[in-house]
Parts: sequence; structure tokens; C-alpha cells
Amino acid sequence: MMKKSDKKTIEELKRRLSANETAPPAAGAPTAADVVRAIRERNIIPAKRIVVPLVRRIAFAAAALVILAGSVSFLGVPGADWGLLNRGKNTVSDNFDAYTPSSNSELVAIFKQIEKNNGRGYFDFSYGRKELAMQDNALEGSSQNGAPTGGGGDTRYGETNVQVKGVDEPDIIKNDGSYLYTLAGNSVVIAKAGPGGSVEKAAVIKASENESMQALFVRGDRLVVFSTSYNYSRSGEEGMYYDVYNSSTCRTAVYDVGDRTDPKLVKELKQDGDFMSARLIDGELYVLSSYYVYVYGGVKVEEACIPEVSVDGKTESIDYRDISVVSETEPNYLIVSGLNLDDLKADVSKKAVLGGGGSAYCNAENLFVSRSVWDATLVYDTAVKTDAEGAGDTVASVDAQAGKTVIYKFSIGGGKVEFIRKGEISGQVLNQFSMDEYDGYFRIATTNGSWGSSTSSNVFVLDKDLNIVGKVQNIAKGERIFAARFIGKTAYLVTFEQTDPLFVVNLDNPKKPFIAGELKIPGFSNYLHPVSDTLLLGIGQNGNEDGILPGVKLSLFDVSDPENPKEADTYIIQGECYSEASNDHKAVMLYPEKGLIGLPVMRYITGQNYYGAESSFLTIRIEGGKIVPERIYSKQYKDNADVYYGASIVRGTYIDDTVYTMSPFELNAFSMTDGKLLGTLKLADMDVYTKPVEPVDGSTEPGVAPEEGSGTSGEESVTVDSSGRSEPVTAPEVMPAD
Repeated sequence: MMKKSDKKTIEELKRRLSANETAPPAAGAPTAADVVRAIRERNIIPAKRIVVPLVRRIAFAAAALVILAGSVSFLGVPGADWGLLNRGKNTVSDNFDAYTPSSNSELVAIFKQIEKNNGRGYFDFSYGRKELAMQDNALEGSSQNGAPTGGGGDTRYGETNVQVKGVDEPDIIKNDGSYLYTLAGNSVVIAKAGPGGSVEKAAVIKASENESMQALFVRGDRLVVFSTSYNYSRSGEEGMYYDVYNSSTCRTAVYDVGDRTDPKLVKELKQDGDFMSARLIDGELYVLSSYYVYVYGGVKVEEACIPEVSVDGKTESIDYRDISVVSETEPNYLIVSGLNLDDLKADVSKKAVLGGGGSAYCNAENLFVSRSVWDATLVYDTAVKTDAEGAGDTVASVDAQAGKTVIYKFSIGGGKVEFIRKGEISGQVLNQFSMDEYDGYFRIATTNGSWGSSTSSNVFVLDKDLNIVGKVQNIAKGERIFAARFIGKTAYLVTFEQTDPLFVVNLDNPKKPFIAGELKIPGFSNYLHPVSDTLLLGIGQNGNEDGILPGVKLSLFDVSDPENPKEADTYIIQGECYSEASNDHKAVMLYPEKGLIGLPVMRYITGQNYYGAESSFLTIRIEGGKIVPERIYSKQYKDNADVYYGASIVRGTYIDDTVYTMSPFELNAFSMTDGKLLGTLKLADMDVYTKPVEPVDGSTEPGVAPEEGSGTSGEESVTVDSSGRSEPVTAPEVMPAD
């Protein structure tokens, strides 16, 4: 017999679930009906903890709790990857930091207990796993301006925008001043950047079957390609066979590109799991993967629960002495490998943590990896036991207390990795910019709660042993962090509900941090970039006092007086538009010698019997405390449905006076002098990404304008003046080079 309080709790859960029905459910995820049925039937085995690998960005809507026959998951958060280990009493203590197992047999015993506790022939607690790749989105050190300085010598060229100077981050395009290395169509294309903006294909490296290429590094004559391969086994009966996913492998391939036309594989590292991220520091390469242990499709626990690493075809299990088991663990390993690109014969260092990981931060000495954890018991017990009138408010209040972030600290150097210890704080981090180390102190910004009025944010300061020594809590109640940046002894936070408060947190005394100043403005920033010691550029969403408005907003913050931060200038791109730079700092191009900042912009267009988008690359400069538009680089399509379906500009870089824009299917070179298109290189087939549209003006190619323009006429594009007033600007019509 269901209690009256249970009925009202069900109604509350229904209401919260329905708020997220617009998000597509993850494959295999329980439905709202499953939630209600489980509570009605009371077929519940409470779990000790819910463990959540950090997603790319915290969702607006809260997760609804689901408790189903021996497993616990969260629903309703787009792109989330929810994990669980329903631990038994005889596994490991709740009150320990981390320990090294005594043998492989002990690891097997832990996983057999997990399998038994979950009451299944397998466990699979990940949804949206592929989306975790590059979530680090994830790593970063000293909070100096990580802006690249460009190439040395006479040639100036673009480098990846990174968080920490001297710590390179993997990306889909790299530039060495002579060649461009791009990842498109699941292939690496090496392109020769010739005189006059010519671009010619030098070589192509294609992915193998079931392999997904994800990022690149270039160092001298070494090209590093990261990918994930998905492994399947056949299941079923004769005539009814089907493939079942059972594992993934992170591959690091090192090529000698002394001859750019003939890359040669000289080192291959494989480690279990999906590629998460990597960092390159003066030839020292550190690779992170996330290995979920799947036990089904005929795979035995003994064969899957100990991670493996393969070096040049020789496969070995990671030694149990190189594995750390932490409290509140889950069937997921974080694997960190280190190798020296300048000495490929040196041993590969490898460590693993049974407990999983998400975002990470790395400097020249230390690597920190965060992981978010929810206490399922606390939230569930409250939801079930609360009477009707207070159910929603109480669940939301408890939810704010239930989440925390676990931090793993590794020491790195010389290509070697060592696990140091574990720490924890309340709340969840947004992304890599929420973390930083400065003068031996680790600083981290988090948000508590996930439901409306229950949210608030914090800044914690931890010592070298990951003990909390200072904190500022309950920042911006009812809001959550949308952007964070640590610069020296100051932290900058952007929170949002309807307006965009910028908080300035003073960290001069690590043990006594405090909010020095605050500024409230419309809209919000997703990314904060230091322009100078006193200026900060925010990239995000337009808005007014009532909330969000269409348009991309650039805000220039004057933080010369920490107690009175000001919005010195704004630059708004009107319309239904979006910039990749809002959520991926690598999409920001920096040309310090010319004082230029560039970012891709895509504007959605709809009309009668028409849909499409315009894609462009905008460059600005900061002069006299103002945002000054420099130029728009755009290859226009009259019926731009192809751009709408994924062929938009995602990156920009430069060599001397030529700007190169990259979309998933082509590379375009433009003159900085007049904005004209100089050359085009096809990277992949457009039909891989786009939906065909009708040819226009007699063109033989679908959706492509038939002739190149001078830049004085063409389809209307998007820009605004430095005061924030929007105005249409014309962009050239051009035809792609063959």
C-alpha cells in the first residue's frame, strides 16, 4: 500500500522530470515511468554513493533521482555520464584516503563484490560515454595568461590558446609556421601553407575501423595523434548474431614527420579506456584515459578488471602496485601514462586510480583530476520520508548538501607519474578553469546543489596535502557558476540566474580569502580571458534584466580596482547565433604581435521554406579600453543548410598576414589586408556532415555562390560596433577552390 507521502513525492519527481523532457534520453537510461514504478513497488536496494564523472558543463536543470532494483542513476542531465558502485560492507573502509592493493587477486575480489552487490551479470553505469572524450573537456598550473606568443624567428604563427603558459593542450588543428595539421573526417590532413595563401595537401593519415581520432600535438618533427577505438564482441544465436560493445582503447600514435609527405609511425601507446585529455610540457607527454569496466557479452571479471597498457605491440597489465583504490570508488579507472617524446626508448610511466576521474588541471609539477560524487542515500531518504507539502523544497535543500568533488593529485616530471593523495570539497566544478595551483596552494571553485534556489558557489584553498586552509562559501545563492578564472592572487567568477554577477575574490592570504568586489550586468560570460593586468574579456550570451536574449556578447571588464569592477565596453553580435569560443577556449585565436583576438561565429537563419546558417570568423582588437572590430572572414553560401548541418567554422589560426579558418570539411586562407579568400583545401567530403541543398544561380555545386566577390557586396553577415550597437555588414561571396 503506497503512503500518501509517497504519492506526493512521486508527483514532485514527475514535475522535476518533466522539466527536462526536451533533452534526449541517453541510450538505455531509465524513463520517468521507471522512476514512478520503482517507488510504487518499493523494490529498492539503497546504494552507498552515486559517483559522477565530471561532464563538460553543468546542466541548467537538476537531475531526477532514480532507484531501480539494485542500481541508482540520475536522469535528465543532457550529456551526463552517471556512474555507480553499490559497495558492500566487506570491500573497503569509508574512512580512508587511498590505498594500494596487495595483489591482483584483491582487485579481482573487489570487482566480484561489485558484481554481486549489483545483482547483475554485468554492470554498465555510463550514458553518453563518447561525449566524455575531450571534456576536459579537462588540465592546467600557475594562473598566468596562457596566451601563446606565436612562433619564433621571422615567421609569426598561431598556437593553441591554453590555460597555463608552457603547458600545451591537444586540439583539432596545430600550426608550426609552415604546415597546418588538421583533424577532419576522422583523418589527419597535413597541409602545406604556401606563398600567397596557397594551401596544398601534403599527407593524410586515416583512422582504422572503429577508431575515432580526437586530437593532435605537434612538436618539431613529432606529430602525436590521439584516438579511441571501440571494441565489440559477437553475441546471440545462429542467425541472430549482433555486436555488443565491451571495451574501448585509447591510442597515442607518434609519427616522425621529418618528411611531411610521408609520416612514419615511430611509437604507439595503447591504454584501456576512452581518451580524456593530454598535456605536453617540453617534450614530456601525459595521456589520460577513462576506463569503464564492462562485464558482459562473455567477458569475465578476471579478464576486464585490471587495466592494460600496450607499448609498441607489447601488452602488459598495469602492476597492482601502480594502482590506487580510493573510497567511494566506482567500476571506472582513471589511467595516466607518461612518455618522453625526446627519448622514445625510455620506459613509459603508468598509474591508475580505481575511482574514475573527470576534469583535470596540470602544471609543470603537478596534475590534479577532479571527480564529482553525490550521496544517493541522503537525497533518496529525504524524498521518500518527507510529507507532501514540503517534499520539493526539502529534496532541493538536501540536494545542495549531497554533492562533493573528490580531487586526485599526481606529481609529474621527466615523463614520470606518481599518485600522491586524495582530497575532497563540497560542490561540483564547472570545467578546467575552475581549478588552479599558485605558490603551493590549490584553488578550486565549485557550485553546490542543482535545483534553483538551493544553489550557491564556493572558492576553496587547499595546501600541498589537499587539506582545506581557506574558503569563501555561499556565493550568489540561487545561481551557479558559468565561468571561472584564477589569475595570480585573484579569482574571477561569473554566476547567473537572470543577470550576470562578476565576483572578484581576493586570495592574497590563502587562509582568509574574501569577496573584494562584485558587478551585476545583463547576460553572462562562459569564458574569461585575461587581456592585461587590468582587463578581462568575457565571451558569452547576450541578455537583459529579465534574462537571456539572442546574440553573442563580448564584455570587456576593467578590474584595475578589485573593489569596483566595471564593464568598460560591450560588443554584441545580434540574432540567433553562437560562438564555439563560449564553451571551448581553444576556439579563441590570439595574435599578440598584432593585438588581435579571433573567434568563430555561427548565426542561424530561418525563413519561408528556408533554413540554414552563416558561419564566419571575427577578429577584434582591444584599444583604449574598447572592443574594436577588425574584420570578418567568411565564405558565404546563399542556401547555407550545409553550414547548419555541421560545416561551420570551428577554429582559426594564422601565419604572418594570412588567416586560416577550419571547418569540419575544409581549410580556407584569407588575406588580413583585405579579407579576400586566397585559397581553399578540401579536408573531408561535405556530405559526411551536411544535408544537400539545391544549386543556386546555375552553380554546379549545391548551395555555393558562383563567383568570388570583392568584399563590398554579398550576403548580409553579422557584426556590431564597439559601443554594443548592432549593425549589418556585408561579407564577400566566394566560390571554393577546387
